Amino acid sequence: MTEVLTAAAAAWGGAIVQAAGTDVWHGVGVAAARLLSRSEVPREQAESERLDRTRAVLEAAEEGEAERVQAA
Repeated sequence: MTEVLTAAAAAWGGAIVQAAGTDVWHGVGVAAARLLSRSEVPREQAESERLDRTRAVLEAAEEGEAERVQAA
């Protein structure tokens, strides 16, 4: 069971990173923040801000650096 959850978390994290630089980011970011916060409004806002900071770092990374940042 642990391996399944680990694989699911890795896939989900990868999907979030892939969406960061696209037009679907807003929808993915809202859904991810809601899931991470367990729908607790103050926590949802904090998760949304954290995800937006992650997106900003990925977008600011130069092309070769972006792959390294995504892997971290």
